[in-house]
Amino acid sequence: MVPQRRWIWKSTLPLATALLAVSIGPMMATTVSTVPLIDIPAAAPLGAGSTSTIIREPGGVTINVHTDIEPGTYTVWLVIWNDPSRCINVGPPNCLPPPAGGPDIPDSLVFGSGQVVPSSEKGHFAAHLAVGDTSRVIGGRERAGLTNAMGAEIRVVLRSHGPVLADQLESQITTFEGGCDVNPCEDLQAGVHAPGAATVETIKLDRILRLLSRVASRIGLIP
Repeated sequence: MVPQRRWIWKSTLPLATALLAVSIGPMMATTVSTVPLIDIPAAAPLGAGSTSTIIREPGGVTINVHTDIEPGTYTVWLVIWNDPSRCINVGPPNCLPPPAGGPDIPDSLVFGSGQVVPSSEKGHFAAHLAVGDTSRVIGGRERAGLTNAMGAEIRVVLRSHGPVLADQLESQITTFEGGCDVNPCEDLQAGVHAPGAATVETIKLDRILRLLSRVASRIGLIP
């Protein structure tokens, strides 16, 4: 005869598992990766306070950049390889772009965001790019924008346009060459987001599944 407690667990566990699957579904459709920004001229990681984050969903990506940087005007650009398997490198990051000697021309170069960084030297940038949106594409091999939100390799690049120029401010924070006829412009920082990296959501899911396994083991449902 099956003890009452064991019978209750056996009868309710399938229901709990089904409810968990329903709740995990939306979570699995979203991934979040946060990487430290790299100082491009020095080819070295910056401090812990300088990061870029990409939230991926099937319909598009949301980008957030937080960094310590000198006051001035800046733009954020998305360098996109929709199919990293076509790139030369093996393993993430797969794609090695020019002009640093790499042969992999990105599929698209897309404007993300721009702003004036104040005297606090704290830069915060945010942008969203939907799959198929080509309205902010300015270059690349295909110029199709983002077509593979979950699998693309994306580099988030922070570009300096120098001090504020009153008569060119709008172009300084919205275009690739804004203000560059007067100020020196330079790509200063970058975050590399390869697909398939461990994410907040997959880590949470792994913890939940391990917890369920321990519970099932303790009540004798699995050896």
